[in-house]
Amino acid sequence: MTYAFLALMGAAGAWMAWRRNPAYSARSTLRVVGVSAVAAALMFCLVFAAADFSTRQPTPVAIGVMALVVVVATLMMILIVQHASTPKMARLTTSLPPTAAIVNLHRRRAYRWFKGAAAALLASAIAAAIVPGDAKFVALIFGALVLAMGAIMLPTMYLSARTLDLSLSSVRSDPWVHWQYTAGEWLEWSDTQVARLTAAPPETTFKVALHRLIWPFVVVAVGVIGFSPGTLLERVLYVAGVFGVILLAVWRSATENRRAPGKLRIKLRQAPRETYFGHDGMYCDGEYAVWLTIDVYLLSAVVDPRPPRSLKFEFEKVIFNPYNAAQRFTIRRSVLIPQGAEEDLKRLQRELSARCATAKISLV
Repeated sequence: MTYAFLALMGAAGAWMAWRRNPAYSARSTLRVVGVSAVAAALMFCLVFAAADFSTRQPTPVAIGVMALVVVVATLMMILIVQHASTPKMARLTTSLPPTAAIVNLHRRRAYRWFKGAAAALLASAIAAAIVPGDAKFVALIFGALVLAMGAIMLPTMYLSARTLDLSLSSVRSDPWVHWQYTAGEWLEWSDTQVARLTAAPPETTFKVALHRLIWPFVVVAVGVIGFSPGTLLERVLYVAGVFGVILLAVWRSATENRRAPGKLRIKLRQAPRETYFGHDGMYCDGEYAVWLTIDVYLLSAVVDPRPPRSLKFEFEKVIFNPYNAAQRFTIRRSVLIPQGAEEDLKRLQRELSARCATAKISLV
């Protein structure tokens, strides 16, 4: 009953988040539902056929066949549903002219996860080889989990990164507007952004977060210690371990907030001194932001009159959670306006208004 309730809450949250998306339409929703149902049916038939085939094979062959079929079927279903759930107006450009230079900004970041998965597999293999007795099965199980999750998540991550790289390449090869800055302009802009981030109050501190967590901690501790199975020592250690991990995460987040201005300064000093605006999105400060997808879309674009004059963009990002309502976050980006860019702003106003009809665009 609990899992059914959580699933219902997740579905309701995802529906409300999708209903707010500018790309929403009844037709696209029906298409997603229909394609998802067909994909699920095909996946079930494929797994059933593989299971029937495996019953007549030796155990190692049967395990290998089932693992391969489940991974391939899951990947295919993810890709099919992703494609069907992305309306035509929100699809990123992936076809480029032969002369376009293809960047690999996002794929380089994806490669780090590949390296991390390889390191985890190597560590589990070494541990299984040197740990005596049945304890080695812990390392083997860990390695199997990394392999199973990586076989599905890493190809999906790579394909998503490749799509973003092709989209960014399209924006760079055929931009609406391309701005380049001098070293002096970029240095002043970098210092301004760092100063603004330093002056902004932190969203939360460790002390504030700790005060907010005290009563939830007490309620959960009473419930677990008073009503969960196991010895008293086991229950106390469990509660202490879980709370310790949560507090460590909160402390880590607060530490990162204090280090944010310094990290931003380093990032901006290393970023290319240029900005691109195009059909799919904008590239500035070494980062790419798309105008419209199923989980990120532009809310507003206005002029910030504070010197040095800049453009201020606000995006909404939706994180779909299968166990809870979808969470929405606001992402803010600022772009320096160079001297003599009035005509560029007029074109940007015109193009963005047509591309993001529901966003507030006020650039001229």
